[in-house]
Amino acid sequence: MSTTLTLWGNVRLYALADFRGGHTYVNGDVAASHVFFTNSRCINERPICDPELAAYASMGQWMQTGTMDNGFAKLRTVSASYTLPSSMTSRFGASRATLTLAAQNLFRLWTASEGKYGHKVIDPEVGKHTTVLDTYNQEGWPHFRTITTSLRISF
Repeated sequence: MSTTLTLWGNVRLYALADFRGGHTYVNGDVAASHVFFTNSRCINERPICDPELAAYASMGQWMQTGTMDNGFAKLRTVSASYTLPSSMTSRFGASRATLTLAAQNLFRLWTASEGKYGHKVIDPEVGKHTTVLDTYNQEGWPHFRTITTSLRISF
């Protein structure tokens, strides 16, 4: 979903939100922490923990404990552009010039599996595609937030 708002004829504001859903992934951090290494409070206090996690642990299964809904929504891009007046651009022989400041990957608006098994999801978008499930992630880094500026000149 995106929107563009133009103000005073020469200022343009833009925002893009991205939603993805309908797929799962294995969060290896959850599987390793809870069942493989058994070093989480949740797994060591099973009666008060997630019953699904306790059942997998009792069967000695660790990979499935990280299976999560991989749905998320992010604010992808926010930008502001200013088109310089023609009186200014004509001084250096240009017909048009636009200065833009943009920020990408600002923050997640929603995560489907946030807090499942008592574990914070770093970034559901990070991971490698596998043949078992859609994606596997362990010790992944989230996408960097970036801020860019550009000056576009037409002659």
